[in-house]
Amino acid sequence: MKRRRTIVFIFALCVAITAKALYAQPPRYSVNGSDPVDIRNRVDVNLLDVRGVIVRDIAGFGIAGFAAASSHFGAGLKLPFYYSDFTGWIEGGLGDIILEMRFQAEPSGWHAMYKATAFGAKIHLKTGDYDLGTSFGQYIVSPYVAASFYPVSDFMFAPILRYRQGVFPDPGVETIQKIDVQLRTVVNYGERYWTVLQPEASFDLSGFSHTVFPLRTEFGVMFRGAWGLSAMFTFYMAGEEKTRYFASLDFRRLF
Repeated sequence: MKRRRTIVFIFALCVAITAKALYAQPPRYSVNGSDPVDIRNRVDVNLLDVRGVIVRDIAGFGIAGFAAASSHFGAGLKLPFYYSDFTGWIEGGLGDIILEMRFQAEPSGWHAMYKATAFGAKIHLKTGDYDLGTSFGQYIVSPYVAASFYPVSDFMFAPILRYRQGVFPDPGVETIQKIDVQLRTVVNYGERYWTVLQPEASFDLSGFSHTVFPLRTEFGVMFRGAWGLSAMFTFYMAGEEKTRYFASLDFRRLF
């Protein structure tokens, strides 16, 4: 009898969780700006950006902004600044400026768990210096598609598919041609704290390098509702390591 009650309780609990997931509506905006399909006004300041590459350590900072022209379309701009040897803060300058456009397609009617799909593209301008390590040495066109899902209110996952194609490379620079597959998972602890775990796979199509498997981790805190601070660290789980590590400290203001 006791065993039967246990089975009934577990079954009822599973039904309740499933019903909550099926009838829960995803939020219009994420509470901390971590949803990749959001179309909203925001300003991001990269307080510190550190990259450990094979030939040298690179550090930098930057500022980015994203403006929503409507509830379904927006555009952004990022201005990065890097130094090729952060121990001496020498040989620095402007990195590759990044332009971004994003369109969000929302489902009509009732849509439990599934929030929206975003179609976008980033364009990396060749404004940095390849020899100093502050540029890719080519223009990069990077279209992407992402979709976000909220099984429960404090958990989101978003598969992201991105294609990167380099154009007009400098002499002697390998043309970038890659497909990136990412799975962004976000856990919110109330409306203040959040963590991100994002495994990735980057497949090289040019034949110059191999597939790599980065893992991005992030911890952030919101204060005063719309101000946030986050720390991110990326390491490579497997594959050819062209970057030993990547870490950043970022500030955000959401509107």
